[in-house]
Amino acid sequence: HGYTAHQLFKIIRNDITQQPLVQVALWTLGRNSSLTSLYVM
Repeated sequence: HGYTAHQLFKIIRNDITQQPLVQVALWTLGRNSSLTSLYVM
């Protein structure tokens, strides 16, 4: 799960124009909230 969340974060960090992808990515990051602190740095 962590790998998928990380990859989704990298994708939306570079391109937030794909609204459905952004929604899925944010949902995934929310579900893995313990991993979210790794991406904020």
